[in-house]
Amino acid sequence: MKLKLIVNGCEAPDDYKLLRTTINTVASLRKTAILRFNSERLTIISTPKSSLNSSNNGTILRGDTGQLWCTIPHDVFRLYTVISARELNTITMECNCDSLLSVFKRYDRVMNQGSSSNMTIKLQSMPEWNTNNGTLSGGTAGGVDTTSKPNPICALGITFEEIVHTSGPNDAIVMNGGVDEHNGLPTTVGTGNLLASNKVIMHSFKVPVKLLFRAQDTRIQEPMINYIQLMMYKLPPISGEFGSAFHGFIRRVERYSNVNHIHLMGVKKRSMEMKVMM
Repeated sequence: MKLKLIVNGCEAPDDYKLLRTTINTVASLRKTAILRFNSERLTIISTPKSSLNSSNNGTILRGDTGQLWCTIPHDVFRLYTVISARELNTITMECNCDSLLSVFKRYDRVMNQGSSSNMTIKLQSMPEWNTNNGTLSGGTAGGVDTTSKPNPICALGITFEEIVHTSGPNDAIVMNGGVDEHNGLPTTVGTGNLLASNKVIMHSFKVPVKLLFRAQDTRIQEPMINYIQLMMYKLPPISGEFGSAFHGFIRRVERYSNVNHIHLMGVKKRSMEMKVMM
């Protein structure tokens, strides 16, 4: 089993924004998410925890159970390598959203300071984390039945470089290891000289993930759309003719943050309408 991804937020900002926004959206819903990699795409799934960890192996997660499915095409990444013995070359894991998002936020800060670096993501075996893995490291409850075989705990090793401008040469090379103060993840920082006035800092993080067994992965099935009496319309872009008015309309809806149910209704007339009732 092998997984290696490379993305560059400076060279391909739109592709990176798609990945970053998707992770941010999923993180706003639940503490954990499912990452399913295959040869064609990365699927990020937000599912109810209770359904995923049901002791009934016959339970299939489908239908209206509060799911969110997001698809990231493989060509979003500069390098996308997935090797697995499962059907459709699939690797599926459960990940703590906040831990993953905090690494992306650190990468954002590095880019905003002018560094253009690849972000490399690799799946790494962590035998030392599996001695007692009833709970997923990083604060995520694994929910594993202790009477059965526990899910293996691995890490998404994420690395990227930061170039820091210095006032003078510094020939020392320093390797520091510890826990990142922003997200509590294991991290290693190495420093050395690029030029006399620049210093390269290598950021390295390990985000804990729980690999799902084949039976657990099979139970997660994508809901199908009922196309009977379905109307689909492309929403106006912000930069378009009606973008400003639509943006104002959405902001009015966002005021009702305490509402649990929002009813959307489309009316097909000469001038098509969309109504929102709360």
